[in-house]
Amino acid sequence: MKLIKFLAASVGVIAIVLAWCSNWVSTTFGDVYFEQALWHIIYSPITDADPKYLGETAKTIVSGLFLSCLWVFVVYHNILLKFIKKIFNRLCSGHPALHNSKTFIFISDKLYHITSVAMLLSAAVFCIGVLIHTESNFKIYEYMTTPVNYSRDFIAEHYFIPDSTDIHFERKNSLVIVSVESLENSFFHSDLDRSYL
Repeated sequence: MKLIKFLAASVGVIAIVLAWCSNWVSTTFGDVYFEQALWHIIYSPITDADPKYLGETAKTIVSGLFLSCLWVFVVYHNILLKFIKKIFNRLCSGHPALHNSKTFIFISDKLYHITSVAMLLSAAVFCIGVLIHTESNFKIYEYMTTPVNYSRDFIAEHYFIPDSTDIHFERKNSLVIVSVESLENSFFHSDLDRSYL
């Protein structure tokens, strides 16, 4: 039973953390692929990040930790078992013959095992649901299975950097136009005048 409790707690915590991370990435970055979200998480500087963004991230972390701890508490302190036993005893309290029957004794003995397995199954179903939802949103399997075969001269082979506005392509057919709508604080030097932004 200790193994079932450990598995129920572990699978539940993994599901909660994955659900909270998936929700945070979706609300923070929008509809993006896994590679884009991974790049932003690893390489984006947070030194000049918006305090609102950092506050939302902190709230997500704290709420995820709270729910994870709550799930572990429920699993290890048999909260579900105590709740079911209380209901079961109330249903049988008016019937002394039923309370002393072999069926009642058998069910109350097996209730510990039943609730432990039920918590493990519910955590597993929740985890599978979160995995399916996360995969459908971020295409993680596609990212993991797509081979990356960029050569060192990938940019030179596929892109042309124009020197003038009169562009003639001989064999390269990619044109990248960078247009900036707005810039984050992290892209500006701290000495620049920001009044025109």
